[in-house]
Amino acid sequence: MIAHAEGEIIISTAEDLQKIGTDAAYPLSGDYVLSAEIDNVAKQCAESEVIEGILALSGLSLGLADGDALSAISGDFTVPMSIQIGETAESITWSCDNPDVLSIGADGTVTVNNVYADTSCTLTAATSSGKMKKFKITVVTKVALKINQEYSAVGEKLTVSMVNAPEDMRCIYEWKVAGILKSTGKDSRQQGRYP
Repeated sequence: MIAHAEGEIIISTAEDLQKIGTDAAYPLSGDYVLSAEIDNVAKQCAESEVIEGILALSGLSLGLADGDALSAISGDFTVPMSIQIGETAESITWSCDNPDVLSIGADGTVTVNNVYADTSCTLTAATSSGKMKKFKITVVTKVALKINQEYSAVGEKLTVSMVNAPEDMRCIYEWKVAGILKSTGKDSRQQGRYP
């Protein structure tokens, strides 16, 4: 992708066209300029069923939570279960290449599952006629370490807890004082008091 100073995005191949609306660098609302011969790009498009599907599904979008973007999804969202293509209403089936990250309901509700770290995945929409559109997304972790105070004198206790951690999450912890390892735990609970 090459961007002009005016914010225009250059399209020179059929692959560039495929990225529109599915890659954050190629937004649906962008200003695009063809840099290749129009006949050459048109020929590539005419020969590509994938491009036909992308163009037919160009208006398809995700109903993301306020403040979320494809590159940083933190909340549940919705996906449409049908789309009008020309005169035909087509049903849409959704899938995710990492079902541990997203759970897709039959009503189009997508539940974002707790993840241990920011995790990328691909969400795919497939119409009843076989057209497909992929969304590359990143789900951001909600897991955080919470400590009740910034400093503890020798002998005082700190309360440490994991916020938004999955129930099966186990942690390895270490205490260091002046860079010297004082204590370690191989399997801690999500919340507890440690000297």
